[in-house]
Amino acid sequence: MSNAKIEFNFARHAICLLLGISIVFPVVFQEIKFALLAVILFLSFLSFLKFTDQMIWSRDILVLGLLYAFFGIFWSFYGEVRGNPGAFRVLTVMVFYPIIFSFLTCFFELKDFSAGRAFFKSIGVILVFTQVFYVVSSFGLDGGFFYGFMSAIYGDVAVADSGDDYLLFTLPNVSSLIFFIPFFFVDAFFYKKTNKSSMFVLLVMMLVAILTGRRAIYMSFIFSVVLVFFLVFFSPSVRISGGMRRVVFLLVSIVVAGVFFIAPLQNEINFSVYADAIFSMFDFSGNESNLERVYQFDALIKGFYDTPLFGAGAGAAASYSRSYEQPWAYELFYLANLFQYGVVVFLCYIFGVLYIFTNMIRFFYGSKLSVEEKVFVLSFVAGCFAFLISTATNPYLGKFDYMWVLFVPLGMINAISVKGLSGEG
Repeated sequence: MSNAKIEFNFARHAICLLLGISIVFPVVFQEIKFALLAVILFLSFLSFLKFTDQMIWSRDILVLGLLYAFFGIFWSFYGEVRGNPGAFRVLTVMVFYPIIFSFLTCFFELKDFSAGRAFFKSIGVILVFTQVFYVVSSFGLDGGFFYGFMSAIYGDVAVADSGDDYLLFTLPNVSSLIFFIPFFFVDAFFYKKTNKSSMFVLLVMMLVAILTGRRAIYMSFIFSVVLVFFLVFFSPSVRISGGMRRVVFLLVSIVVAGVFFIAPLQNEINFSVYADAIFSMFDFSGNESNLERVYQFDALIKGFYDTPLFGAGAGAAASYSRSYEQPWAYELFYLANLFQYGVVVFLCYIFGVLYIFTNMIRFFYGSKLSVEEKVFVLSFVAGCFAFLISTATNPYLGKFDYMWVLFVPLGMINAISVKGLSGEG
């Protein structure tokens, strides 16, 4: 094996490690993550100098990466001229990451359409294990060691709230469930060799989601599943394998969980707490979280009307701000981008998202991928779609640790576009 190939493979393994850490431990260990990123870029540079045949890019992806970086730079200077408080603070997300991640798309290879399923399922299991273990550790199962560890690295962001008649918890990695629940759901119902362990993990994820009270998970999951079944309806190759059997198994599992877990606790746990957490998403008059978003919506819309075409510039703050430290940051991520970058750039970003989804769907229908590989693509489409829906009310894509949701699909597109399997099959 040539040195260039060795360096290329080392970079691939480092990317997998970085991705795993970002999913399971988002927003912490940033020094380790950026050190890994530096190692990846260094190995990439060495491989590129040696002209390894693996370093191939889609021209479309590189052009889009450079185009978005240009928008980021130009609108940051525009925002600085306008005196916006976060004009240059957003350069990392809006300029450097599009360039870096577009460059790294060459590391996704055709074999990863098979290996990727196992990788993401393994990460999903580790993810939900950390969440379950955090909850049981909060009751002292391990002497509270893991609970103390997570509290130490996350501070007040990690919460295990156990009252007299309820249990709720939250961790930053709970947001990753927005992607992984649809991912596991689609895989469970369409992958031919799915076993009961996968269904069990899906069930645990759903139960954990209830304990988090994270409302964005529910609606995004429903929309993503509707999209998936619509796509499968027109697919000549992908069908629900043993579909009714799997539906029955999932329903029976839920009933069994109810009998052995919920029923004995019905006099001890107030399940209305969880029901209220779900239905509060429709309460825009009394729910504090919803009211916060209403205030942001009104301020951002008003600011957008003032400068609709080119926006108020990067890092602009509207008349209402959610944070004194970062007045330019809002939960309403898309509306904030529309306010700051205007219709022109916002439409370009929409084009980028459509580029990802249209290519992924095209590969699902028309590429020479195997049925199992197409199911992996479909699972990722489901998770990605759910995550993008949730980002409308939570600024996930404004953080390094969640941007993989977009850049992994770009790697898939790059692999098929420049390395084969793009024909009809």
